[in-house]
Amino acid sequence: MKRLLKRDSNLNFEDEQGISNSIHLLKSEFLMKTIKASIYISLILLICLGYILLDFKPKIVFLNYIQIANFRPYSLNLNLTIGWTLFSSSIFLIFYLIKYIRLKFTPSLLKYIKEELNYIGFDFQKKYTSGLLFVLLNSISIVFMIYMDFEVLVFDNTIFSIFMRNLIIGYLVFSLVLPIIWIGLNDKYVVKIKENIFILFDFQYPIRKRKDHSPTLLGISLSSNRLCSRFNKPGKNAHTKICEIRWLPRNGNKVQKLSPFLHFHEFSVPINLQKQVLNIILALHEWDNNYERELNTLRYNIALSAKYKDYKALNRLGSFFTDFFRNF
Repeated sequence: MKRLLKRDSNLNFEDEQGISNSIHLLKSEFLMKTIKASIYISLILLICLGYILLDFKPKIVFLNYIQIANFRPYSLNLNLTIGWTLFSSSIFLIFYLIKYIRLKFTPSLLKYIKEELNYIGFDFQKKYTSGLLFVLLNSISIVFMIYMDFEVLVFDNTIFSIFMRNLIIGYLVFSLVLPIIWIGLNDKYVVKIKENIFILFDFQYPIRKRKDHSPTLLGISLSSNRLCSRFNKPGKNAHTKICEIRWLPRNGNKVQKLSPFLHFHEFSVPINLQKQVLNIILALHEWDNNYERELNTLRYNIALSAKYKDYKALNRLGSFFTDFFRNF
């Protein structure tokens, strides 16, 4: 099929030679991306190791003496603040870079997908929010550390002091763990259709292992936003019907199969990307009507069942009075 849109991308999946060249380019770009991320991880680890080995204890001393109650010179020791900042930032960046390596999107592939989706009127967006979440949460942690370095927060063996100390430790763990979890679950590439409705992209190709250049090995996994709970009967019925009509797989990968929520899933190769994206978009447009229809059917059946039960109760009551008066 001839393209009406002129390409700026270096990738071409329309013939065997183009596929071979494209996969070679993707392999080289992925290798360079992996090397750069590995170098950054090594530098971070070296800095942390150097800090530990040298027992570096930075101090900031005011050039002008700060007069306090007893008029003695005062110096500020920021051991906790700098130590926590270095530790938390290093852990977060290492997980962030590992995620960056695991995502097999390369500059050429991203450009190719953007062109394909712009051609059918949709924008391909980067949904990376873990960095902002880490900065917000860790800023509060750093404030706690500054207070402790200033000795504004001092802990002793009283019950309240122990409670506050455990509370701060719990928040420090929370401020580091939540952004790391966010990296794995929410940092993705998406096509936003409208508010709270989107399609997630995941590129699947064992670049470092395969020598085969078959285009079927170069896959893009598509997943919709969360639709409803798996235990929602009207939603499950609507999901099954739409999947059957549009030939969509009912489950995604191994992790998605364990999800308690329903999603639409699709699998595509680059040359067929537009068609598969439109297929899952149409499924999302059909979802509201089908779900509402199934919900109305369930309500009708419940109401009908209730009326039938009332009818049976009235019938039994009528039979009782008929038999009762028949005996007189």
